[in-house]
Amino acid sequence: MFNKIAIVGMGLMGGSIWKRLVAAGYPVCGFDRNPQTRAAARAIAATTSNRAAEQVMSTIPAAVVGADLAVIAVATPEVEDVLRDIFATGYRGLLTDITSIKAPVENYIRVKYPGTRWIGGHPVVSFENAGFTASDANLLDGRPWVLCIDAVTKSSSALADWLALAKLITDLGYRVMPMSAVDHDVSMARISHIPHLVASAVTRTATVAPVAPVALSLAMSGDAFAEVTRVAGTTAERTAEFCAFNLTALDAELEHMIEQLNQARHIMRRPGAVPALSRWFEPAQAARTVWPAHSGTPQRSPASLEQLLKIGRVGGWITEVHGGEITAVLPEP
Repeated sequence: MFNKIAIVGMGLMGGSIWKRLVAAGYPVCGFDRNPQTRAAARAIAATTSNRAAEQVMSTIPAAVVGADLAVIAVATPEVEDVLRDIFATGYRGLLTDITSIKAPVENYIRVKYPGTRWIGGHPVVSFENAGFTASDANLLDGRPWVLCIDAVTKSSSALADWLALAKLITDLGYRVMPMSAVDHDVSMARISHIPHLVASAVTRTATVAPVAPVALSLAMSGDAFAEVTRVAGTTAERTAEFCAFNLTALDAELEHMIEQLNQARHIMRRPGAVPALSRWFEPAQAARTVWPAHSGTPQRSPASLEQLLKIGRVGGWITEVHGGEITAVLPEP
């Protein structure tokens, strides 16, 4: 049990986590640079029985003083400045974040602040809205919360920190997915960042079409266009940030996708292309048909590094933490 949790940044994600902690009665303190956000949070806190929640501070030092867990809930470009402000206070508690790119942040902290008690985190949820007013205590329900295990591989004492944070998250009703920062970033490139690029490319193609009138094409559009382009409505700056910061993983995965599209184009150009093109589509159809995977039976086991690696690599998640043991669910084959 953490004695005080500081949420640094109370936008959509930070605000949603703060609201969940407030509702669950945790001793939580918030900070946001926006005075309107702070005022809105204080107004909400005043209507609850959680008196600690009324501590919504106007500075980072005031928010983290006395805290033994600080959650950095700001955009990736702001993390360095926030870390500097936190460490200037002499903070020695556990740190985590919610940024959607992990390896660059992990590497920066390892070089700049060696010995830091750091567990990289990322609640994985797709959204187009932003800001505290759009935050919701139930925003993350049913979604995975990644906790990176990189620190655990370098220090046996870090396992206790990892389990403490995992217990907090699972006690809030969320599921924890353990994985390395590199595996996380490659996965995000595949299932989030490439879809954002594709959604924008499809939208740009449809709205600057050189042949058929744009209005005609859009008037004919239906579910396929709507589903493929939904995330194109995400804030452009936010999309640009996570694509640029995940360049290493995204560049490799994007190259692979372009190869797939070129392969389909070459097949289509051949005479009698339908049978071969059907074979090109079939693996994707089969994979999409069985997604998402069915959940297996929860299993309890010792919380070793090897077990955490195994759970993450097969797409499993942790639902409970009991001291040095965990309950995990693995997808059915």
